[in-house]
Amino acid sequence: MSAFDAAARWYLVLVAATWACAPLVRWLCPALADRGATIARPIALLAVVYPAWLLASLGVMPFGVMPLVATLVVIAVLGWGPLLRQPARDLAWVRSFAWTELASLALFALYVWFRGFTPDILNTEKPMDVALLASSARSVVMPPPDPWFAGQPINYYYLGYLLHGSVARLADISAPIAFNLALATIFSMTAVASFGVAWNVVRPAFGRISAAIAGGLALFGVVLAGNLYAPQRLAQDAQTVWDAWWWDSEGIGWRASRIVCDGVRDGFRCPSPAVETINEFPAFSFILGDLHPHLIALPFAVTVIALAWSIFSTPMESSGSRAWMGRLALSAAVAGALYALNAWDLPTYLGLVLLAALIVSGPSLTNRLQAGGIVAVAALLPWFPFFATYRPPLVQMSDMDPAWLTQILLFSRVLGLVAPYTGVRTSAGEYLTMFGVPYVIGVVLVLTGIGWDDARRTFTRPVVIALASLALIAVVLAAPVTLLCGIPLVLALQELSRNYAARPRTFALVMYSAAWLLSLLVEFVFIRDLFGNRM
Repeated sequence: MSAFDAAARWYLVLVAATWACAPLVRWLCPALADRGATIARPIALLAVVYPAWLLASLGVMPFGVMPLVATLVVIAVLGWGPLLRQPARDLAWVRSFAWTELASLALFALYVWFRGFTPDILNTEKPMDVALLASSARSVVMPPPDPWFAGQPINYYYLGYLLHGSVARLADISAPIAFNLALATIFSMTAVASFGVAWNVVRPAFGRISAAIAGGLALFGVVLAGNLYAPQRLAQDAQTVWDAWWWDSEGIGWRASRIVCDGVRDGFRCPSPAVETINEFPAFSFILGDLHPHLIALPFAVTVIALAWSIFSTPMESSGSRAWMGRLALSAAVAGALYALNAWDLPTYLGLVLLAALIVSGPSLTNRLQAGGIVAVAALLPWFPFFATYRPPLVQMSDMDPAWLTQILLFSRVLGLVAPYTGVRTSAGEYLTMFGVPYVIGVVLVLTGIGWDDARRTFTRPVVIALASLALIAVVLAAPVTLLCGIPLVLALQELSRNYAARPRTFALVMYSAAWLLSLLVEFVFIRDLFGNRM
């Protein structure tokens, strides 16, 4: 089989899955200008694989090609059958799906061409990734067998490998070829979904041209842009940087993903006992080519953002409570898949869905409790077989803390998951090297929302107390990120508390608030994994 044949067969499977699920996605996203076209492929992969995965996880039937094909056919019939039987067919949305398909194909082909320069599966974690992909592509049981530990199941967030392994199985493609085609698929899905989120947020308020510009900037910012390390190094010593290899300490390849050093840096290195933290960004990962869960989950995370916006733009009363709850449940189920894709992503993106549901469910406490319950149950219950079998490699409290702490029940449970970080904090220079450009945009966004003619409406007593507390924490703990992120976060939340209507500015403020909050959290706590630090 030639490389072109393999790529064509792979992509045809993606097309079949996407178009089979198109009516389902259209129903799920009534508030989106593109009716969900830009996020259809990630949803389709989940929809086609999920029933076969669930049945295999419950021991009802083996995982394989037949249940995958049967699911695809059933979804297509249930979705397209009633739609095509309607006397007055509204198929204008098909145009959005067609244009999206062309863009997806172009981006897929572009990355296949790019990856063709370095197709070898060597170095870093690629051998592990291709082994997990190969096991997932031929397993008949769930979880798939661990390729490194004979006789044991994979104890890892393996769903991403299973999704792409299923495409490989349907296209009859070997794991090494599927490895690179999966990377191209992730790149294409992420780019299209990123464009789609911005397009759908901006289009109703500002029109087609502004939405296209916003979508292009979103695509560039998510999948193509790097950080400010490369411009800094080029300004310092352009010739050395130009001559450096990817792995050289003076270059802008590997070094660009290791900005924050928790300790004393020696030139461009972060020697032990200092901890070299990992600060990868999507463009770095796409260039490196690791098929790792944090990259596999990226298009699904962006998809959940789009679904959260769709929920936020559709108040319960406007679409009927039963339909609204059905869409909310399905959106939460997609968000719940993130735990099995890349467990670290679940709290952030499920939180966005929950926030959207609570806001639009109205002032009634009963409605809000109902919406919150739907989100919790729909996110966790469908993926219960994974929750039941996956064991996170967390370090127990007794391994790291005084014995008396383990006697405090609630406290011990919380500290069994996270630990306080007391080391060297991220410097302002390190933080701005990673996030300087979007950070400045976010600060400008917040400042333009302050009514300076009546600043008392913004700088209320609680806000002033919060800002003073942040300043005190920053000084006492030598944590400049507390000020960098805490001040705009407080001001953004103050504006959102006054007006949270579904409009582009609200969306931007919520997303920036989430980013600043996450930046603050990792300055004070880290996950208690086997490394014992915030690497």
